[in-house]
Amino acid sequence: TTLQPRVSTDSHHEDGQGSVQVYQGPSLRFEEGAMVIAVDGKADNAESYWDGGTAPQWLQVDLGKVQPVNYINVITYWDGGRYYELTAEVSEDGKIWKKVLDFTDDKAPATAAGYSGKFPETQARYVRVNMLKNSANPSVHIVELIVDRKK
Repeated sequence: TTLQPRVSTDSHHEDGQGSVQVYQGPSLRFEEGAMVIAVDGKADNAESYWDGGTAPQWLQVDLGKVQPVNYINVITYWDGGRYYELTAEVSEDGKIWKKVLDFTDDKAPATAAGYSGKFPETQARYVRVNMLKNSANPSVHIVELIVDRKK
């Protein structure tokens, strides 16, 4: 099952039931509510996205507890022409990060299928997507971030 339970942008919220907390960097210039769009479970509308502003930017989610993950899909805005350069990292403690996806050399146009990859099962509480480039304009966009443990 996808590890995307209830969403919270409150950094003090901790219900122990795997709620997802969303953080943005390097600065919180945008409304927190906009970040929730990236983890709302709706991946079919390219017009509904988190706008991270000028690249590079990152979006980080807190899965609520350490748990095994082995799949990430970053669904970006798609229009048939643009591509994004991005990486995804996981961490147990939010301090030591392990890169699990790397799309820095992929120039294929973004699609509704997203930028996804399966990797060896890793224990993680935090997932961070580093949005490095949009080929069409300076802004970076995430429609949906999916974190999972696939068999």
